[in-house]
This record gives sequence, structure tokens and C-alpha cells, in this order.
Amino acid sequence: MNFLDTSVLVAGVLEKHPHHAASVPLLAAADSVTDMHSLAESFAVLTVAYKLRNLDAAALLLDRPLAIAQPLLPEDYRACLEKPAMVQGGGIYDALHAAVARRLKVETLYTHNVTNFVHHASDLNIRAP
Repeated sequence: MNFLDTSVLVAGVLEKHPHHAASVPLLAAADSVTDMHSLAESFAVLTVAYKLRNLDAAALLLDRPLAIAQPLLPEDYRACLEKPAMVQGGGIYDALHAAVARRLKVETLYTHNVTNFVHHASDLNIRAP
């Protein structure tokens, strides 16, 4: 099982994204998962950075990305908040992705922002597609 972070979701659903070709196979793979927060982050990126209309961004995320999204559980938040020295500011979101990936015992966490996960997931296999 592989975890896809927000950067892979956005690239996978947006044909004009420079990493689209590398991300599509991961998004299509039967053993790929993400978390619900990645969907929210992806919606924000698509509507702000790429200026898609809300309905268009939602349409891109309501098919495969929604189907593979796992919920965040209280223990995921606890795992992050009990280690405050490891988390600052927006880093909490990457830490939450890593917590879900750990809970699901994924083989690899895929991201186009590998360095973002160094502090939060050094115990995981982190790779760019």
C-alpha cells in the first residue's frame, strides 16, 4: 500500500501539472491511499493556486481521490500533538499525513515535496513519483 500526499493528488488530477504523467499511475493504482485532509488541501490548491472554479476542482476530487481517502482518527492527531518539538505551524498537516501513513502501515509515502516530510516521517520510506 502506498500513501499519496496532496502534491501527488493535485498533479494526478490536473493534466497541465508538470508532474501529471508521474502521478497518474500512482493515483490509479489499486493499492494507493490518501487521507481526507489531503482532499481538503488539494481543493484549496486547485481553487487558489490553479484558479479552478469550485465545482471544477470538486469534480476532479470526487472520483478516485475520494474513493481512496481514509479518515483521520483522534489517535492520528494525538500522535502529532504529543510530539510538539517535531511540529510547527503548517507542518502539522504533513505530520498528520505521516501519522495516517504509519497507522495504515504503508510501504511508501509519495510526495513531490520530499523535504517537507524529513522532520515528520524519517521512519517512513518517502519518495517522489
